[in-house]
Amino acid sequence: MNQYLKNGILLNNLDKVIKKLKDLNGQVAELPLKKISNYCRDNKDETNAMLYYNIENYLWDIKGLLPRPLRSQESEIIFNKYIQKLIDCLESKNWQECFNQLILNLKVV
Repeated sequence: MNQYLKNGILLNNLDKVIKKLKDLNGQVAELPLKKISNYCRDNKDETNAMLYYNIENYLWDIKGLLPRPLRSQESEIIFNKYIQKLIDCLESKNWQECFNQLILNLKVV
């Protein structure tokens, strides 16, 4: 289990989540974040479980905003913009505040 402290909060596997987000590269797909959030919950790690749960919901919300068909070039471009914003937030110094703002301001870019 890869663990490190960021802003005083222990984050499990956040770097793996960021890598998976980067690996999406335009693919409109779901990530196995449910497994990560369940793992956190099972290990009494509620802080991280909520973070991963929120990331998962954010990705589902993005899918709901994308033009159809999902596999179109237009959808992939918009999806990539959302994913990049999410990655930028998670890698930033004030990632919690950034991520909260990202959720609040979710709309078509």
